[in-house]
Amino acid sequence: MYITKNMAIEWTQAISVGDKTIDEQHKKLLTQINKLIEAMSSGAGPEIVGDTISYLNDYIYNHLKYEEIYMERHNYPELENHKQIHKDFIEQYKNFEQEMLKGASPHLSVKVQNFLGNWWINHISTEDKKYYQYIENNNSHPPDENDDFHETQQVSTTSFT
Repeated sequence: MYITKNMAIEWTQAISVGDKTIDEQHKKLLTQINKLIEAMSSGAGPEIVGDTISYLNDYIYNHLKYEEIYMERHNYPELENHKQIHKDFIEQYKNFEQEMLKGASPHLSVKVQNFLGNWWINHISTEDKKYYQYIENNNSHPPDENDDFHETQQVSTTSFT
């Protein structure tokens, strides 16, 4: 991952967690965060910012639930700790969301990048890598293309807001 001069956050193979579906979810999350940063820095209207935040809310919620189900399926021993990290993030995000909904500004776009972008990159490259290493070290490999886990583990679109 690196941040480009226009503040875009880019996913790189270095933060892969070894599961195609979760990696794709991480890429989409970072793309949505980049859209929010762009909307904020360009002073986009409240409707555009609100729509972007709404989409991001749903996506974050669904991703975190999916990831928790995935870790449970692989008997990850630190699942409860990881769930608590997710819960703490959601609380921080809810507070931050209120600030974002008040209006877009270039200053706020920097705060979005610092909070959301940095949190996700640090979380993926540190905490998510832990479950990846556990799965690799315990020969509990992620499901392959023929496994129905990815199709059957759909989570609700209910957000946490």
